[in-house]
Amino acid sequence: MPQVLESFILGKTGNAAECEDGIFVNGNFLAVVDGVTSKGKHLFNGMKSGCAAKNAVLGALETLEASVSSAASLDLLNDAIMGAYGDFLEIARADVGERMAVCIALYSVKRRELWCFGDCQCMINGELHRHEKEFDAIVSAVRALAIETALAGGADEKSLFDRDIGREFIMPLLEKEAIFVNRPGRFGFDMLDGISCPLYERIKTYRLSPGDEVILASDGYPELCRTLEQSEAQLERVLKEDPLCYIENISTKGVKSGNISFDDRSYLKFIVD
Repeated sequence: MPQVLESFILGKTGNAAECEDGIFVNGNFLAVVDGVTSKGKHLFNGMKSGCAAKNAVLGALETLEASVSSAASLDLLNDAIMGAYGDFLEIARADVGERMAVCIALYSVKRRELWCFGDCQCMINGELHRHEKEFDAIVSAVRALAIETALAGGADEKSLFDRDIGREFIMPLLEKEAIFVNRPGRFGFDMLDGISCPLYERIKTYRLSPGDEVILASDGYPELCRTLEQSEAQLERVLKEDPLCYIENISTKGVKSGNISFDDRSYLKFIVD
């Protein structure tokens, strides 16, 4: 069993029940699960889609056999999300904006392999591996331009915490981004949504050795560091200097009024046995 050194999770609202991130640890697997921020309006048993998808995956991780392959694990987790749609499945098939989805960084104890699917990040012996998608980079830049344009026209930056006009500007694209999930090509990117089939060849696989130091984290950390304290300090600095996330930490969303961060965050550090 790997030695867990640090583990931390906190939602962007501060309310644990609304957090769309999850951390999983048992004798066979360790994982960080990042539920994708909800774009649609449907609630699943009172939960937004990102939270519902995260919970479905956390439950399914309990059932994975120790020797399962990376591709088979994604299929099983994807099936769990499909089951979580219930009677809403056919509507979600037809309306990509209403789909639930997760990204995941999953470590197999038996295989000593780390599988990353989507934009969760990892650090192995101090070497950072980010898995960013081009789609987000482009729409984040467009959001920043929309905010800068509004400010140049006399808008008050403080008002943008209550109404993020930059995010409003890119929302039509965000609502359609699921079109590119698990598709090849420049704008294709990887998620488990319970509907589309994962492209197994795009699983990022890292083969590890005993004694390796591994950190798994969601993209709620704009700068991942070798300790939780350092990662939190960098996040605190960014939240102070660029809370709207359009200057340094250019993102598809900033800190909403009343929230404590721009996104949920999770951090799991362990030593491979």
